[in-house]
Amino acid sequence: MILRSLFSVVLVLLPLHAEPTVPAPVRQAETATSEDHPFLDNSGPPRWSKMTPEQLRIDSEIALQAAMDKLRVIEQVTEPTYDNTFGKLANDMTMVNTVMRTSLLSSTCDSPEWRTATQELLARFTTFDTAFWQNETIWKIMQQAAASEWAKTLPPHRRYFIQEVIQRFRMEGIDLPPARRARLSAIKQELTDLAQQFSANLIDSRREWQFDLTPYADLGGIETLHFEQEGNRRLARLDQASVILHFADDEKLREAVWRTMKTLGKTPHDNGPVIERILTLRHERASILGYESYADLATSRSMLGSSEAAERHIRFMLHHLTPQHEAALENLRKAKAAHTHNAAAILQPWDTGYYTVRLARDEAPFNGYEFSRHLPARYVFPRIFAIFSELYGITITECPTAFAEPGSHTAILPGTAEVWAPGVRYYEVRDKETGTHLGSFYIDGDPRPGKKPGTWAQPISIGKPASPRSPRIPHYAAITTSLPSSGTLASTDLIAYFHEFGHILHQMLEEVEFPGLNNCALEPDFREFPSILHEKLAREPEILARISQPAIPEELFAAFAANNRFFQAYDAIVPYHQALIDLELHRHYAQYTGKDIDTVEQEIIRKNSLPSTAFNSCPLRTNLHIFANFYAGVYYTYAWNDMLAEDAFSHFREKGLTNPETGDEFRRTILSQGSSKPAAELYRNFMGRDPKPDALLHSLGIKPQKEIPSDAKTR
Repeated sequence: MILRSLFSVVLVLLPLHAEPTVPAPVRQAETATSEDHPFLDNSGPPRWSKMTPEQLRIDSEIALQAAMDKLRVIEQVTEPTYDNTFGKLANDMTMVNTVMRTSLLSSTCDSPEWRTATQELLARFTTFDTAFWQNETIWKIMQQAAASEWAKTLPPHRRYFIQEVIQRFRMEGIDLPPARRARLSAIKQELTDLAQQFSANLIDSRREWQFDLTPYADLGGIETLHFEQEGNRRLARLDQASVILHFADDEKLREAVWRTMKTLGKTPHDNGPVIERILTLRHERASILGYESYADLATSRSMLGSSEAAERHIRFMLHHLTPQHEAALENLRKAKAAHTHNAAAILQPWDTGYYTVRLARDEAPFNGYEFSRHLPARYVFPRIFAIFSELYGITITECPTAFAEPGSHTAILPGTAEVWAPGVRYYEVRDKETGTHLGSFYIDGDPRPGKKPGTWAQPISIGKPASPRSPRIPHYAAITTSLPSSGTLASTDLIAYFHEFGHILHQMLEEVEFPGLNNCALEPDFREFPSILHEKLAREPEILARISQPAIPEELFAAFAANNRFFQAYDAIVPYHQALIDLELHRHYAQYTGKDIDTVEQEIIRKNSLPSTAFNSCPLRTNLHIFANFYAGVYYTYAWNDMLAEDAFSHFREKGLTNPETGDEFRRTILSQGSSKPAAELYRNFMGRDPKPDALLHSLGIKPQKEIPSDAKTR
């Protein structure tokens, strides 16, 4: 509960906050795992029907009181040992697990009651967290322990944990005067509140978005879509907007939809002032801690090590990718010119998707519907699990589930896992050799009102391996998405699932000594590496041949590969554009302070010569990753991790994609290690060297340059 990154993970998963209150002891802490306290019970799969906002208030107060009691014990330490100092911090996950479960329910079953209850929870948690990290008595005890002779003889992972804890104290301002520490506390509390407000605005804005198609007689290209009827009006919803932008023949319709999408995150759910305040507070926090910018603070504990190094990598890659991307955009412009019989036609943001589709039909035709016909989920999922089983020596088994209304006290049959909504599926992960239950995960694939948009894997509770004093505690996690978990899967759906399964495997297979070193505590620019590596499997003909039913014909395979190559010229550069926008915003905040966020967005695009097309868009008003999650200042994570993954995946290609020896090596050196070592060391342990961009550039058909000119520009 106490590790720096675990609190960050809590804020990532559930960025909620209200005015701080002091938790009152309601019941004795020893009742925490009883049947009466489902948020605190780690004896098996969570009992979701017993988790209500009212119960959350009871359980969270118990968990906080127990945590406070443990801190009082640390305060009384006179002769520090590992067990009575850092060891106390490493194992207690009760409060974090409570917040994780609340996060899942809040993001999948949103309601005013859950919003209020979770705001109260985060207020208490934030107050407690701040009180701990700014506790001078505990800080002195921890310093004494870290400087002890016995600390020098600890195993490397424990010494690394001590180093991380000491750094976290300093990052919370423990060495600063009381007034500045108090200001840091106030900033943290307000930022959690603002993150919740940003997320709530986006959820409400997306839910209410609609577009009136009634004035548009020409629905060529989208005539088969089913639109809502409201009286005489024909309405499109947000999930149909992307289809319209890619397939509607009427340019005026595409433009109108594109402009209407730009209203997301605006009045009446305006994220503009929220973003401005978030940026102001982030910059102030960085300044108080002695950093020139928030980007410097965010990258201070990263694999790359600094915002300067991050920007250097981004610009290095942009220098290589931009000529290819510019040529691709010019091809789109020419396609528009030919289609409109206007040689001087200008490519607009609402044109890129449409003409990419048209050009792909001519140059890389691919029947996505025919392809998905070979990927029925009921066959695909077991075969994906068989591949992971072969690679990592595990079994993944689906188990029966049952849904009960929260608070209904409905009896669930033994051997049946409760779920929080109808249609949610449940799986157990076991070690093939020993039969050990490593963990379980859920898949929530049904769209419904109150469910946060997007696709993500989320820890629900953090387990730990068996020890002489306690049995193994399995991990629990969930994949929440709007992708189908029944019917057939598109190729993009398949890639997304492989990605999220990568996150699940990273949690299920970790074997760290204590939860404080789990993979959530990794450097922010290494967390996506295993998941991106696993998604690359979904593009390999060998893997697709094994999971398809009926078998994908050879000519369809060839079309799929050609289609992927066609789109990579447009897609590969996107994360670098987005990363540059984020880094520019957080490195040079002073240049943009006081300006409207839409103006800021356009200034950054112009300053860095980024093309204003739909392929590089990074709409700030709707960017959860930057303003409600933990990617601010480190949005380059996806691009950097893609490079790491392509580099490491070359090892899988050399040895065999499902070679158990390679899988065992990856499991042993990466997946099982959590954050017990620095990310750079973990990577070297698997690859035997530092990462190189060559494999990624070669995959894009680009010859790597060892150096780029000092005056090289983005384009």
